[in-house]
This record gives sequence, structure tokens and C-alpha cells, in this order.
Amino acid sequence: MSYWLISVPSGGQLGDTKNVVGSLQGQVSHGGEVTVEAMKIPRLKVGTLDSLMTLSDDLDRVDRYVEGVVHRLEKEIRGIINAEANPDTESAKAREVRERTLREMKFVHVRKNGVDKKIAAEAYLKQFEWDTTRFPEITSLPEHVKEIQDMTQRNDEDLKVKQMDYNQIKSALATAARKKEGNLSSKSLVDVVKKHHVTTLGSERLETVFCAVPKAGVPDFLDNYAKWGKVPAAEHPNFFKKKFVEYDIESLSPEDPNYEAEKKSLMERQLSMQVNAVVPKSAGEDPIDEDTEYALFPVVIFKCARQSFEADCNSKSTSRVIVRDYTFKENQDSHDQAEATKLAADEGVARGHLKTWAETSFSECYKAWIHLKVIRVFVESVLRFGVKAATTDKIVAMLVKPGRHEDDVRKKLGALYNHLAVTAMMTKADEASVFYPYVDIEVRYTGDPDV
Repeated sequence: MSYWLISVPSGGQLGDTKNVVGSLQGQVSHGGEVTVEAMKIPRLKVGTLDSLMTLSDDLDRVDRYVEGVVHRLEKEIRGIINAEANPDTESAKAREVRERTLREMKFVHVRKNGVDKKIAAEAYLKQFEWDTTRFPEITSLPEHVKEIQDMTQRNDEDLKVKQMDYNQIKSALATAARKKEGNLSSKSLVDVVKKHHVTTLGSERLETVFCAVPKAGVPDFLDNYAKWGKVPAAEHPNFFKKKFVEYDIESLSPEDPNYEAEKKSLMERQLSMQVNAVVPKSAGEDPIDEDTEYALFPVVIFKCARQSFEADCNSKSTSRVIVRDYTFKENQDSHDQAEATKLAADEGVARGHLKTWAETSFSECYKAWIHLKVIRVFVESVLRFGVKAATTDKIVAMLVKPGRHEDDVRKKLGALYNHLAVTAMMTKADEASVFYPYVDIEVRYTGDPDV
């Protein structure tokens, strides 16, 4: 949704300010669907025409940047408010309130008659009054523009930092939630595996691993898992005994004519001494849990043979068996639940802080943006209609809301003010774009979800 902030000089055939506004309203009304309202432009410090020409170029760039930040803040507020709503439980009345809040963006802080209040973004635009406290009229226009740009840039940088901090908490919370989702090949086993399923607690050499077996491959798994994996020779109980084959191989003399044959024989013996990694029947006959895709079995193996066992689960099973990377810890379920609860609480607090900050920053940036629009109208009006018009309150600024009648309103504006094109001073921006005989600055009003 857009407004057009336009200006023309009063006097001559257009008459005074009241007549200019009333005449245009009568021409474009469309039964009240198109609105025209006067917008008071302060008598700002003009400076030189050269400085205004330079400032005119800068204003277009700064305006686009500030508008982008305003809409990013608006988008952040929308995202938070929508995230707080639960479509499954939200009542029709609550949904109506939420949609009205997003439509109005009633977060613009103003102070009138000593009272602080928040008004809608559109209301602030329509009721605009120049803030002489924040932007004194005696201050040069480039200084005002720089202040607005610097303030907006600070808020833009802060937004990026705060979004990153909040997203880290959201990511951690999502990770915790995902642990409880999925099938037995990926979900957390904290709520599945109990202490009595782990028969090797405290063992130095043995451990219990948990195998997620595709249901179609359960018979093959139960028939063959005990043959998978080998204990490395270096882990054999006799490895450090003097007569173990490793030492026998080292004691052979390469000069012995039978060296190669004896070495081969000893190496074969070494391989034969590798024992199976699995304790037979440790998986039992029934899984400790199952879902629609997988069955979960406990298997007791030698710790040193885990890598070999995992490799055989992958290569020797008819259906790929997944050895879960899981180590049982007593009371881990309580710890994880407490951590998830804390993360949820932290996310709620962080979301609240971000929302409050975003609303405050939106208010500050939005108000500064509208002031920037007014500065643009003032500068373009001076360049178009001369310094005298600006310094004698002869510039009439109007806020036009064309709605769905944009084409018709443009035609009528052109016909009404076409005579101004004869004397209007064209700026560089006009030469590179569509030229209207009146000053025209678009305000893309916030409150539109598609912005």
C-alpha cells in the first residue's frame, strides 16, 4: 500500500493552501476511496542551490536504505507475533486482534500534551508534525540526513546481532526437539534405553552397543550378528606374553632359509587367534523397542572391536544395520528434560526481549524515515519552485492515498498541474526517471504483509 507525498506552489490559479487541497480532493475522490490531506512542511534551512542539488542525489540513496531497515524491523515484528500464535488453538477473536495489530503496526511512540502513547504507523503519517526537539529547524539539512542515516545504521547492525543471538537459542531448542522425533535409527535413545538394558556398566573390556535393524533384516541379523567384528591381535590377552606370535615373528632370523615359510605360518596363526567381537546371544530374541521401520537390539562387544563390528554391520548385513552412537548415562533423561525446559524458557525470554527492542527500534526508524521523506519534499520543492516559495510558506504538501485508482489519479494530477511544467526546475533525478509537473515522493506505507 502506498501514499504519494506531493507538493505544488500555492497562489496564482491554484489559490491558497485550503483551495489547493480541496480542489484536488474534489477531482480525485472516487466516492471517498481516494483521500487527500494537507501535510505541513516546516521552514527548514535552505543553504545553497548547489548543496541542495548534491543533497537531492544523496537523499534518494539514504531514503532507500532507511526504508529497507524499517521494513526489516517490521518483518521481524510480524514473524515474532505470528510465531507466538498457535493456529490450532487460536480463537477467531484472538486471530482478528493479531491481524489488526499487524495491519496497523501500532508501535509508533508519540508524546502529546505530556502523555506518552503508541499509535498506528498510518496514523503517524497522516498526523505528522515535525519534531523540532529532535530535528531543530536551524540545523542544516545535511546534518539532519546524516543523523537519520547514522541512527538507522546502528539499529540495522543491532538487529543483525540480536537476530543471530535469538536464532542460536531457537536452533538449540529445535535440536532438542528433533532428538525426540524420527525413527530408531536417528532419534534420541534416552527415553528408550533403560539401565537394565546395559549389562556391561563398569566393565573395562566390554560395552553394550545398540543396533537399529531394518525390520526386514531382523532374521538375518539374529542369525549372523555374533560373527561380525574381530578383536585386533594387539588386543589379544596373550599379546604381552613372551611366547605370543608377535614376538615369535620378531625373533625369526631373515638369514634362516625357512624364514619366509615360518613367518607366513606364524602370521596365519596370528590371524586365527583373533577372536569374535561379539558376546553370543547378547542381543536376545526380542528387540527392546521397535517402530514402523526399525527394531532396536542391544549387543555386547569388546570395546576394542567396535570399529570392526560397525564395519561388518554395514557390509555383511542384508539390510544396513545402524550402530547408534549412544552411551548410557544414568538420569540422562531427567537432565535432557531439564535442559529442554530451560531452553524453552530462554527462548521465550529472548523472543520477548527481541520483540520489545524491535518495536522500539521500528518506532524510532519509522519516525526518522517520515522526517526524511519531508526533507526530500522540501528539497525537491525548492529546486522545482524556487527558494522564495519555500521561505514564504507557499509550498503546499499533500498526502494522497490513491488506493486502486492510481492510473486515474495520475491523469487528473497531470491535468490539474500541467501548467507547472513550464516553469518547473528539473532535478537530475527527474531527468533519469518519469517527470511529473509536481513534486512526487512515494511512501510505501507499512502494515502490508507483502512489503
